[in-house]
Amino acid sequence: NTTNNGFKMIYSTPSQYMDAVLKSIGGLQNKTDDLFPYADGPHSYWTGYFTSRPTLKGYVRDCNNVLQVCKHVEAAAAPGDKLGATSELLRLAMGGITAS
Repeated sequence: NTTNNGFKMIYSTPSQYMDAVLKSIGGLQNKTDDLFPYADGPHSYWTGYFTSRPTLKGYVRDCNNVLQVCKHVEAAAAPGDKLGATSELLRLAMGGITAS
C-alpha cells in the first residue's frame, strides 16, 4: 500500500529487478583483481583448490564411478549368491585417497 507504507510492491522478473537495482545505484563496478585467495574461516584459505593435484582428482572420480557400479552389482545379487570378491578393498582405498 503506497499511501500507508511509502513503498510499492510488484511482481517482477530477475531482469526487471536487476534493471531497477542498476538504475537506483547507477551501475556496477567491474572487478579486475583476483577473487582468490578465498577464506571461509580463520586460516582456512582455498588457494590451490581448483588446481592442485588434478590427475589425482580425476583418478578419484573415475574410481568412485567404478565403486558405485560395484555396489549396484552387489546389491542386485541374490542374498545367497557368493560373488567372491567384494568392493570392500576399493572402498578402503577410496577412503584413503580422499582423506589425503
